[in-house]
Amino acid sequence: MRQFIFCMMIAIGSTCSAELKLVINGPTEAKVGEAIILDTKGTVANAKNWILPESIRGKVLQCNEQLGFFPEKAGEYRIILHGTDGVVLGHKEIVITVEPRVPPVVDEPDDPPGDKPIEDDPPSAGYQELEKLSHDLADEVDEPETRSKLASRLKTVDYDQSPEMVDQAIDQTIRRVLVERPRESDSDWQTGWFRPLIEQLSSMADDGAIKDVSDLERAMEAVIRGLNG
Repeated sequence: MRQFIFCMMIAIGSTCSAELKLVINGPTEAKVGEAIILDTKGTVANAKNWILPESIRGKVLQCNEQLGFFPEKAGEYRIILHGTDGVVLGHKEIVITVEPRVPPVVDEPDDPPGDKPIEDDPPSAGYQELEKLSHDLADEVDEPETRSKLASRLKTVDYDQSPEMVDQAIDQTIRRVLVERPRESDSDWQTGWFRPLIEQLSSMADDGAIKDVSDLERAMEAVIRGLNG
């Protein structure tokens, strides 16, 4: 019995004195409205927690080792990860510089207005790809109840406001639905659907396919069609 207790004390001591290693993976530069996703993969710690700037508290989505948010203003965002191995306390920080989003330059038409009728642009292939991406990713996550809630709630977003407020409304709508999921659910909507979708939306904005709130509304309609498909 004494030998067993002694071995247990050694095992506990070894666990407490494990080398502390804090890691933050993520971008150090972004633009206003872009998704910023951080994770702590590679971290070795018995306990850890995030220390966030006041400007984004209550506006972040946390899932397992990941943290995500949409910066609403340009500037520096200093985020700190505190941790301990049971003996040593430590911290790691990352500073993300967020720049204003510059609208794409639109060339003026050579022909004067009125020379020929203005026709509506055909449906963009980018929206079709976005619809298919939303559909295929939701199929892979395979959680019908959450899928239905996302489609239903996203239809209620009010687009008659500033771009920043619309971005925030979309983010909060998705975040509320994901928080309401059953605790026993193993489906990973964060990395399996939300993150790839945001990356696609950011890419479309960079390419000029999403230039304003009207374009964003069309994009989210494609996302909803994919969820309903």
